[in-house]
Amino acid sequence: MPSLLLLLCLLASTASTAGCSVKARADRQPLELDGPVSIEVNSFAGDVSIRSIDSRTGNMAHVTVVGEALHAFNRHGDANSALESIDWNAVIEHDDLGPRLVVNATTTDDEAHILRAHVTVHVPTVDGVTVRTTRGDVEINELTGPVDVRTTDGTVELMSDKPLDDPISIFTSDGDVNVRLAPGTSGDFNLHAEHGSIRMRIKSGQMIVTGNTSADRFHGRLNDGTSPFIIRTTDGSIRFTVKPNPKKHGILHLP
Repeated sequence: MPSLLLLLCLLASTASTAGCSVKARADRQPLELDGPVSIEVNSFAGDVSIRSIDSRTGNMAHVTVVGEALHAFNRHGDANSALESIDWNAVIEHDDLGPRLVVNATTTDDEAHILRAHVTVHVPTVDGVTVRTTRGDVEINELTGPVDVRTTDGTVELMSDKPLDDPISIFTSDGDVNVRLAPGTSGDFNLHAEHGSIRMRIKSGQMIVTGNTSADRFHGRLNDGTSPFIIRTTDGSIRFTVKPNPKKHGILHLP
């Protein structure tokens, strides 16, 4: 009997301190866009998903944000209150380079480390991406233009049926980086996977290996490209693929 009581006490203690995910209702803002637009997302924490869509399929341009609180089970009320502290906005700015969609997600909560704001952006044509987030995965699906991504504790996936020849800069930690691009891609590679490995699969184009290259570092130039392709991860691996139909098997990383 004493051992049973001890077990029940341990279970109760675990239940009261273990984390619980509480998500807010999705908050969606439609966008009036019909052409290429660059995307900038600044979030205090959370996943970011950006993709080009085909409006002919009935999909409309929009930004959606879902707040998430990771409080303990016995703090459900605190979690709901904390979700109210998450604020976000999306504005379309214009400059000499064209329209730019800027999404900002912030929180004033004292326990921001257990809050997330998951951002989804769908636009007709993504032409350049800048992402700043923490504790979140980043997915970019179909784009042209430069890529600049910073996250922590998250994976990064970049896929496009179009070749890229603009600068690519991706930094993460505790997460893999998977890049899959179309033939015609060109760039100057500088890759480092600390405590991880690098796998290059260049099925189209000419790759010249340069500099110090090893299992966790790669330096090379694809198709005489000069734009820097800089990728860094800690405790993760890097996979970089250039081939026809690059998105095929992209999620599972199969040949």
